[in-house]
Amino acid sequence: MSTETTKSVPIILFVSHDIGGGVPRHIAQLEELLLGKAEVARLLSQPGNCVKLSLASDTWYFDQCTQFEALLELLLTLQVSYVHIHHLSGFLADFWQLPSRLNLTYSLTLHDYSLVNGSTTLGDKEGYFLQDIDRQNSPSLAKLPFWCRHLAQWQRMASELIQSAAHVFCPCKFTLEVFRSHFPDANYCYCYHLDWELDAPYPAVAPAMSGGGKLRVAVLGMLSREKGADRLDECAIAVRENGDPIEFVLFGQAYRRLDDSIVTLGRYKEDELAQLLVAQSIDLVWFPALCAEVYSYTLSHSLRLGLPALAPDIGAFSERLRGRPLSFIFNYRASVSEILEQLKTVRQQLLRGGQPQVWEGQNMPKTQEFLYMRDYLAMLPEPAGPGNCELDSFDQYSKRPAAVVRAAFRTRLLRSLLSLSDAWIFVYLQRVIPYALQKRFKRMLSDKPLHELDL
Repeated sequence: MSTETTKSVPIILFVSHDIGGGVPRHIAQLEELLLGKAEVARLLSQPGNCVKLSLASDTWYFDQCTQFEALLELLLTLQVSYVHIHHLSGFLADFWQLPSRLNLTYSLTLHDYSLVNGSTTLGDKEGYFLQDIDRQNSPSLAKLPFWCRHLAQWQRMASELIQSAAHVFCPCKFTLEVFRSHFPDANYCYCYHLDWELDAPYPAVAPAMSGGGKLRVAVLGMLSREKGADRLDECAIAVRENGDPIEFVLFGQAYRRLDDSIVTLGRYKEDELAQLLVAQSIDLVWFPALCAEVYSYTLSHSLRLGLPALAPDIGAFSERLRGRPLSFIFNYRASVSEILEQLKTVRQQLLRGGQPQVWEGQNMPKTQEFLYMRDYLAMLPEPAGPGNCELDSFDQYSKRPAAVVRAAFRTRLLRSLLSLSDAWIFVYLQRVIPYALQKRFKRMLSDKPLHELDL
């Protein structure tokens, strides 16, 4: 480890979890944007109430319960200039006060709904998004960490965090309005993620079907119940039993084994997805989610590739698809029979073919009030002080704690168990054990989503 760091640009502290998903992807895009203009330090929650702070090639670990003050001392020594909070999952209550303890301005990005009631999807017991604000405030549906006594305490802390932020970034108006209904006095900033600024305008949408073949429907990503795994399974079973001219292809994996009629391809590399979709003769991308996505990078893939899409009527899906040709919306609580009827209708429309249809009137970066490539860079503060920081006294925190090592072992164990998921005993257990217990057991081993486990 180096004993000092030379700082001629400001240091921005990103605060987040370490469990994968769209959050680290967004952070990585911001880091690339900041390259040469600022240094990025990452503060990530870790198993066993630990946190990991990394800056360039240096890494330090701290126990949240006993070493919070030492972490503050290191951050002050590094002369961090700004804090951007992306997620507080895995952090104890003290860390909600981190910007004020550092006496720094901070921004907050809303990546999910956890600040409302602790649930990332704000779903009911069946996984469907809670539309009613009274149910969103229901203590029985809250999913709070062990240190939080009740929902009122959680929402008081969330209110202070949100309403004290210089900016509260939200890439979805639907999500923004949900938060505004709970926390009205905040400086909300509606802005799509950075990939949209780089990709727009999106290409024309092309109906790919020809002849009278089956409708080849792609589902992208790693599917939980909330992401629509059970819905996909039920639709596939109904299609198989009815003999409907529809086939489902899952580019990813589900939390449990699905019907054998679904072609499951497993994990994919993003730069290979376009080629895979062509190879599988995909006609339509379907998003079977029960929840209201805040952004959805899988939707971005579909937009970049110009594929027809079918998506639920809540959250980012319907918002980002508004006005797009050959893009179809269904009620997020629709029954299996209703979805299949819509798929048959979509098939007939795509069979009519025609030339690719230009997406006229799509949102363009120049029309937005806030752009990361322009306005985020303008927010950067000046370096906080002179260039050299002595770090020798923090060498004791460079060793990875035993709790983190044990968590890595549990993740490897979970990976091994999932590799056996097709064995009959696991199929049986998935059927007889309630979903909530399966989810609890999985989280005992690892908080990481399936697609971060490198199966």
